[in-house]
Amino acid sequence: MNDIARERNIHRTTIAAALERAGVAQRPKGMNAEQVDQAVEFYVSGLSLATVGSRLGFTARTIRAELLKRDVKMRPRPGW
Repeated sequence: MNDIARERNIHRTTIAAALERAGVAQRPKGMNAEQVDQAVEFYVSGLSLATVGSRLGFTARTIRAELLKRDVKMRPRPGW
C-alpha cells in the first residue's frame, strides 16, 4: 500500500479508506494469539527478530513488541 501511495502521491490512509468503501478485505492488523505463540517458539529456538518477522509476515519491531507483552527476555543485539 505504501508503494501505491508513493506512486500516486497520496496518503496510505486515503487508499485504505477507498479499499474499505469498495468492500475489499484487508489483512487483520496485528498478530493473533497463534502467531504470537509461533513467534515465541521461533525466537526462543534462537531465530532473530528479523527472521521471525519474515517468516510470519511482520516487522521485527512488531515481533519484539508482542514478545515483550509475553514477558519473553530479549537477547542482546549482536555487537552491542
